Amino acid sequence: MISFRLSGEEFRRLQGACSKTGARSVSELARAAMQRIILEDDFQPGSAESELFELKMKFTVLAAEVERLSRLVKGSA
Repeated sequence: MISFRLSGEEFRRLQGACSKTGARSVSELARAAMQRIILEDDFQPGSAESELFELKMKFTVLAAEVERLSRLVKGSA
């Protein structure tokens, strides 16, 4: 078991990423991300590949947040 702290905003973003990616939980999403890193033998923090992966994750979270906000706006209309 691995445990780490997240801000409320980080956790909300991860929950949004779960919805967007189809992950059943934040744990499942984190496990999938870690497995991907482990399987990449040449993964190095700060490398172009790791930065691209980070951008993809941020984009996924951003897309989920846009979707959430869109539902809120539609719900209040």
